[in-house]
Amino acid sequence: MTLRPRSRLLRHAAGLIAGIAVIATMGVVGAPAAGASTCATPGHAYLTKPGVAYFSGYDGDQRVGIPTFNTVRGDTFKVGGNGIAPYTFVRFRARDLSTGALVDFFGPESAEFGYTTAYNNGNCVANEEGPLTITVPNGRYRVFADYLAGNLNQFVTDQVVDVVVSDPAPPPPPRPPRPPIGGCLAICPL
Repeated sequence: MTLRPRSRLLRHAAGLIAGIAVIATMGVVGAPAAGASTCATPGHAYLTKPGVAYFSGYDGDQRVGIPTFNTVRGDTFKVGGNGIAPYTFVRFRARDLSTGALVDFFGPESAEFGYTTAYNNGNCVANEEGPLTITVPNGRYRVFADYLAGNLNQFVTDQVVDVVVSDPAPPPPPRPPRPPIGGCLAICPL
């Protein structure tokens, strides 16, 4: 009788050791290889307006050039990113191109710290956030973004877009009154 409990104990121990070995093997085999892609697309941060996305390239390479976005104070835009390392964020900032100084492009006190998106859910996408309102004075600004690129696993500073801000167009002049249907502007004869 003492053999039976002992053999159960041995079987239990052997099963436990086998389970640990399987888990350890899965951990090594299931781990992504060094340099393997973790995101479906290369990293890029962008600024959007309805129907248009502005970005300069992938992983900070500016392969499509830095686009220019012309706008007016009071206009709105959104920001986001794709190919961003899982469980990280994108930090957007802006510089005045005439002085090189960081500016409060994304709201009060955003010059130094910028605008930081929410952490992504591990899916490589920094969902679009906004609308954000343009309140800076007239001028030319460069929006750039800092993020951890998902496929490179390295920190990237991406020159996203140049923004030219100007005054809104003045309202059109008032229209002159329409003449009555008969064409008379003064008292019409009966």
